[in-house]
Amino acid sequence: MRRIFSFLVVMGLGLAGAGGLKAEEADQPVAKVNGEEIFFSDLMLAEEEMGDVMGQLPEDVRFQYLLTVLIDRQILSQKAREAGLENDPAVERRKAYYEDKALRDVYWMNLMAERSSEEAVRAYYEQEIMAREPEDEVRARHILVATKEEAQEVISKVKGGTSFEDAAAEHSTGPSGENGGDLGYFVKGDMVAPFAEAAFALEPGEISEPVETEFGWHVIKVEDRRPRPRPSFEEIEEQLTAEFAQTEGRKLIEELRNNASIEIVGADGKSSRPVIAPE
Repeated sequence: MRRIFSFLVVMGLGLAGAGGLKAEEADQPVAKVNGEEIFFSDLMLAEEEMGDVMGQLPEDVRFQYLLTVLIDRQILSQKAREAGLENDPAVERRKAYYEDKALRDVYWMNLMAERSSEEAVRAYYEQEIMAREPEDEVRARHILVATKEEAQEVISKVKGGTSFEDAAAEHSTGPSGENGGDLGYFVKGDMVAPFAEAAFALEPGEISEPVETEFGWHVIKVEDRRPRPRPSFEEIEEQLTAEFAQTEGRKLIEELRNNASIEIVGADGKSSRPVIAPE
């Protein structure tokens, strides 16, 4: 939700450096429509509401898009009040619906904030990252060619004294060829099965026989093998917090459902359910 701060800075609304502030602390009018103010917090709520749409827009147009949406909404809502629609049943129904949504959203955010303390996320890190045996990973190079015969020729050249890197640069059709065939470090699951099995069967310095995959024929050289280094808490704190909140959220909603009395109309087959989209 804090992405909007940068848009406001660009638009010259005096919020430079506000990226560390809460919405309430930075709240101020950003526009007026017939004297009625639109606030910064309205923009943040609109961005949250239209998250999928916002992700498709270039950053330099997002602020203007949100502001236009809210200005148009304000104009139309003012006209609706002038037309006496404030107590219309359709409006009342929507008010009730969005009141429930607002209560749910704020309550849920509060619950997740309580459960996702730094101490809880650190404990999750210790359990999910530090307590588990790290996967083995290898650093390897490969040369990709079209046929088994070409792969055999490449192996002969390397065994005859040509460096693997030079052979990769000359013969490999893969994108890593210009980098000496270097694939960096990877675990088994990162590669297609035949390639992974062959690579992890080699010791550092060894070169494989030709290996066929859907991409062609590979010659593989393993440079190093090690347990995958564990990332520090700080390196993955943001990702881990989101993962932890998702996990805790699933547990919490299941717990709340189990403690609620829920009846689905029509689930017994004796009463009919309303049709949402009539044929």
